[in-house]
Amino acid sequence: MISYEESNPSDVDINHVIKEFSKFIPKISKNEIKFLYHGTYNVFEVKTKYIFRIPDRFFRNEKGVKLIQKETSVLKFLKNHISIPIPQPSIISLTEDFPLMGYEKIPGVSLSRIFSKVDISYRRKIAEQVASFLNVLHSKSICKKFAELFQIRETLKGESYKQYWVKRLERLRNIVFPVIKSFEQKWLESIFDDFLSNEKNFNFSPNLVHGDFDTSNILVNPDTNVPEITGIIDFEECSIYDPAYDLQFFDEGPEFLNILLFKYKYSNDPSLLSRMKFLYCRTCIEYLEFGIDNNRVDMIKAGKRMLKKNMEKFPI
Repeated sequence: MISYEESNPSDVDINHVIKEFSKFIPKISKNEIKFLYHGTYNVFEVKTKYIFRIPDRFFRNEKGVKLIQKETSVLKFLKNHISIPIPQPSIISLTEDFPLMGYEKIPGVSLSRIFSKVDISYRRKIAEQVASFLNVLHSKSICKKFAELFQIRETLKGESYKQYWVKRLERLRNIVFPVIKSFEQKWLESIFDDFLSNEKNFNFSPNLVHGDFDTSNILVNPDTNVPEITGIIDFEECSIYDPAYDLQFFDEGPEFLNILLFKYKYSNDPSLLSRMKFLYCRTCIEYLEFGIDNNRVDMIKAGKRMLKKNMEKFPI
């Protein structure tokens, strides 16, 4: 299934793109700019050497500036702790009407592009490498250093985390339910009820998470005979949160997920699978809410497609 981001066209004029990029890399022509995808950012490859990220039109303002500033700081911090290559921004523009970030391209292709083409052996080895990455990222030592550097004193956990989702459910009923069908409402109610009724779901220990960790943000060697992660990208959602957030690999099948969890150091958490399921099932509401709040019909449609997929994965 092609993701919304992969099928979403760019929302910036190519002539404006050329003008802004030329400030940093002279003599750029249109045929040297390749549009890759459009999620929170419009992402372009330039001269096959650089990656440029321009925020979605909703974020081409102070919000986008803050996004770039935060991600730049996060990447600078992680550089000293993560052995797998991650972006290192060398080009930054913080003008509110057209903020952008650029860095040298990390070799590789998104795992999502080749996952269906590779065999079980390949998937097993990549799952092991994913687990190794998360074992470091989710460690207490890196979380403590991150919290100290970014002066994070409180995180959502326990009762405050539960109340956060209680309020999200209330908003879901008011905002999203009017645009979906009754059986879809029933499914979402059931998913939330199962999650909220289990107190163990709120006893986890928050750790540093990537926050948008899926196969599209895992770069691998394009040679399908060489199962090797070459980089991890898109850290704009990185924060201290529930580590289950980074483990929602249900779409990749039980073989991949089981190996990942077997190699993951913290899989003995008794409510981990329950939280993983809930966080996976609720992904659709992020698209639906944002689309409704900002009159984005494309995102509402994407949210409905995701809702259908999630319901098929976890029927009630």
